[in-house]
Amino acid sequence: MNKKHIPMAELYPVMAEKIASGGEVTFRVMGGSMQPMVYHHRDTVTIKRHSGKLKKYDLPFYRRDDGTFILHRVIKLQKDGNYTCRGDNQWEKEYNVRDDQIIGIVTAFERNRKKIDVSTSKGYKFYCKIWPWVHFLKPFYKYFVKFKSIFSKK
Repeated sequence: MNKKHIPMAELYPVMAEKIASGGEVTFRVMGGSMQPMVYHHRDTVTIKRHSGKLKKYDLPFYRRDDGTFILHRVIKLQKDGNYTCRGDNQWEKEYNVRDDQIIGIVTAFERNRKKIDVSTSKGYKFYCKIWPWVHFLKPFYKYFVKFKSIFSKK
């Protein structure tokens, strides 16, 4: 199969039209900010239009004011109606993500050739609730591994 990389900026007009007409779009993920859920150049996500307010743990695909396309998880609903988002593999939070920036919301993703529906998968829902705690412990794990390696050298 001949694969070709097309920049998201070029795909965006077609995607926006498809989503606006009630369709859905599937594309390969680029970047590592959502690991371990989806991996760069390997896994795909399916997005569709979303009406109404997002909920905690939703996965909006949005465009920053600088034109960058982002897929991150809603981690907090702000009092002003905006969202705080963060990638599963990131520490920095992104504040004030607005509804007008949201292109669509992830409804499913394919990982290791297995399609997972985010609205029905119990494993995915468990992951959403447990990952923030596991993610929080990650620096301690890295420190422990480094500390352990110092004393295990011969």
